[in-house]
Amino acid sequence: MSRYHSPHDESQQSVTSIVSTIFLLVIVSSVLLHHMGEDDRTHVAPSHVTQRPTTVPDGMRRPALATVVDRDPPPPSSVRVGGDNQVGKQPLTPVISPNELGYIPVLMYHAFTQNEAYLDQWTVTLETFRQHLQWFYDRDFFILSMEDLINNEISVPPGKHPIVLTFDDSSSGQFRLLRDETGGFYPDPKTAVGIMEAFFEDHPGFGRGAFFAVVPIRCFQYKEEVTTCEERLAWLAEHGYEIANHTWSHENLRDVSEDTLIAQIGDATLWIDERVPDQGNRSSILVIPYGEYPADAQQFDKITTEFPWDGQMVQLIAAVAVAGGPSVSPSSDNWDPWVITRVNTDDATLGYWQDQIDTGAMTMYTSDGDPTTTAISKDSS
Repeated sequence: MSRYHSPHDESQQSVTSIVSTIFLLVIVSSVLLHHMGEDDRTHVAPSHVTQRPTTVPDGMRRPALATVVDRDPPPPSSVRVGGDNQVGKQPLTPVISPNELGYIPVLMYHAFTQNEAYLDQWTVTLETFRQHLQWFYDRDFFILSMEDLINNEISVPPGKHPIVLTFDDSSSGQFRLLRDETGGFYPDPKTAVGIMEAFFEDHPGFGRGAFFAVVPIRCFQYKEEVTTCEERLAWLAEHGYEIANHTWSHENLRDVSEDTLIAQIGDATLWIDERVPDQGNRSSILVIPYGEYPADAQQFDKITTEFPWDGQMVQLIAAVAVAGGPSVSPSSDNWDPWVITRVNTDDATLGYWQDQIDTGAMTMYTSDGDPTTTAISKDSS
């Protein structure tokens, strides 16, 4: 079956129209600005930065939101989580109904600042980022790796909801290393990784990890750095983080030649393969710059099939978009690994989806605790 089709049904149209609106509103700049001090940004994005919506080839399938259903009361075999037995009382064990066809938030971050004067659609403060982590932790979300999402190997505790944290462009506000008194390295607490490391330590029930789409010419560079690019990448991989392909120089792939297309992807792939240990190497996962897929379907097919580059074979396994709302489950018929949708983390966009979660308007993926099975509610499809 061709991947170029659009399997929407009438029951999905109202929800899908919301997602289409988000596609049109959420547009990405490269965020490749000069770093000064501790902030990714010390001025607003230059006026020449192109701001365009995510686009995919005409006729190509976009993942449709699965139908939100009213579930029947869970059967006796449903997963029970939490609570302790108390003398003379029934166990305080709320019943959780697993549903592994629900949605999975894939959050997208770019730049970070400590100065609110520099906030924009692609920049958040470190404190706001910490608040985001707390919000999802308080609602029983659990960190999932992008690799496990793509492979549908979702090892999440029963009753928890998976979430993927992603970071584009490898800016210094995301990650810096400092040297301790013994000569070792530790993440700067005034970076996103520093915030995550502290949060993961204090909240072991949240899991750990994140997915970084690295631009090789950036590689988290910063003034007065005490580490090399290779040392930074190795530290991330050794501490449970993933390093992905964001092309060699963040080229817009919409209308480039085939030679440029494969060079941008191939050079970045080989660069990552030479520097990142296997446990964190995700060079085969492409994060689409600007959200601009190749406009020509044949060009798109080129990146979904193996091709030779610089004496080696390059094979991508998935592509990540920049908009579209929470991802559908990899067990869904609407799952497409070549258009993995994400949620931008500006107040308006993330706030909308947080409201959808809190009001129950969107059915979230709820794990049964067994990655080898797919638990679904009676009426899910």
